[in-house]
Amino acid sequence: MRVTSTGNLITYFENVDDKVEIVFFGDHQPSLNNNFYQSMNGKGLSGLTLDELQELFTVPFFVWTNYDSESKDVELTSLNYLSTMTLQQAGIELPAYNQFLADLQEEIPAMNSRAFYSKSQGEFFHYSEAQGEDADLLNQYNILQYNNMFEKDKDKNLFPYYETPD
Repeated sequence: MRVTSTGNLITYFENVDDKVEIVFFGDHQPSLNNNFYQSMNGKGLSGLTLDELQELFTVPFFVWTNYDSESKDVELTSLNYLSTMTLQQAGIELPAYNQFLADLQEEIPAMNSRAFYSKSQGEFFHYSEAQGEDADLLNQYNILQYNNMFEKDKDKNLFPYYETPD
């Protein structure tokens, strides 16, 4: 058996008395020259379908705990939901921001800079193609992201979805 840094880390935390949860993930595939893609697939990036482009955003991840926890496979997700899934796995009550993400993930289970996956329609779409509830949810998410990044009072202006007590 080959010893790896990941294996060493897990071995160490297996013997720690405190509960530990570790998330392992890659944030993206490397950006490569279009000529590389052309030689690999004969189409380059511009010739790829939306579904083929989404494959470029697929990276593995796993969550390890040193305590008994539910094991599950996540078929489709995106990085923006990883913090929420981590909190849920740890049994931590979700703050309003993560509760919104958990609800959003039910309808739009994955998104990235190019597209989103519509659960109701069962496929990826460019953001400009969002309609109905998908468009409404994505707009609410944009507002929430803006608030989270730029508002000094993070609990202000979360929109009526999350009313904060006065």
